[in-house]
Amino acid sequence: MNPDEIVRWAHAAFVTSPEASYDQVVDIVRAAGVPNAERACAMLVLAFGRRVLEGLVALPATYAIAGGGERALADEPLYVAADRLAHHAPGDHIKLIGLRSAEVNAVDQALHAGSQPENLVLSPPVIDVADAPPSGGAAPFDAQAALDQLVRAHAGAALRLEARVWPRRLQAGLAMLSLDAVVQVGDRELAESHVGMGNDIAAATRLAIDKLARASLHVLLAALGDRALGEGQVEWERRGEFDVCSGPLLVQLAQPPPIAFAAIVDRALAALAAQGLSRELHWLRLFVAVQDGAPSSAEALLDNEAWPAGEAILRDHAWPAHDQMYTLRHFLVLVPRP
Repeated sequence: MNPDEIVRWAHAAFVTSPEASYDQVVDIVRAAGVPNAERACAMLVLAFGRRVLEGLVALPATYAIAGGGERALADEPLYVAADRLAHHAPGDHIKLIGLRSAEVNAVDQALHAGSQPENLVLSPPVIDVADAPPSGGAAPFDAQAALDQLVRAHAGAALRLEARVWPRRLQAGLAMLSLDAVVQVGDRELAESHVGMGNDIAAATRLAIDKLARASLHVLLAALGDRALGEGQVEWERRGEFDVCSGPLLVQLAQPPPIAFAAIVDRALAALAAQGLSRELHWLRLFVAVQDGAPSSAEALLDNEAWPAGEAILRDHAWPAHDQMYTLRHFLVLVPRP
């Protein structure tokens, strides 16, 4: 994991485990498979605390190393990543994490004792944490290596997919993430995103990659590379000036009654033709979650942007009722004909 990903996981743990103590959060992060968990949490609390104090008092640019000496915070990769995250975090996250800071507590006590902010001089904070790998938990998982291996398993595939992991939830025994598989299409980025959930980050990542393999991978390999790589996995159809490459329908949570999803795809393609598309590669993702015969969630993304007409098609469809929630996900690529 790079520093940005490490602090994003620490951030997710603080935000989704708000009642946990600091030590409990560190344990959650470490057990999930995040390297340098304690150091990441320390730097995150320090950076978020300094957002709370911003403009109030002068803050030292160094931190004290246990055992002697100082180091510039600008030279600490985890602090730099945490500070970058803090400057984009919402106010409630700043308070939730930053108010745990020893610097914030020290300033608060001094102000309550009658000191003026301009007269306060803070000593460099002491970071008494050594870099260490996860202990007693899962091993770190390399999403990029797993994605590369998945592509290489298809003889002749030359597609380069970049893995981007976005933490969504981290609690004791539960990790939830979004995995973006990103490929460059000219000057645009095609990002196919799948959610993974498991008892640690490795398990959650494996599930997201498994969904990608079942729902989207062969569409990408065939539409952006060699059509033979999608044989038996995708369907091709001519639609006006485009060849449409469709992947399998991914059904999750529960198996619903038979659904003629092809009719929904037909409506979506007809709507795209009616609105007109530029003669370049386009991609469409349709997702719906159905509960009690009605969509509880519907999403249509055209070239990774919200497509209201597609969402309306999903919400207006008469979905069969089922005693459990079910979700449907479909991905297709439109390739301009020569």
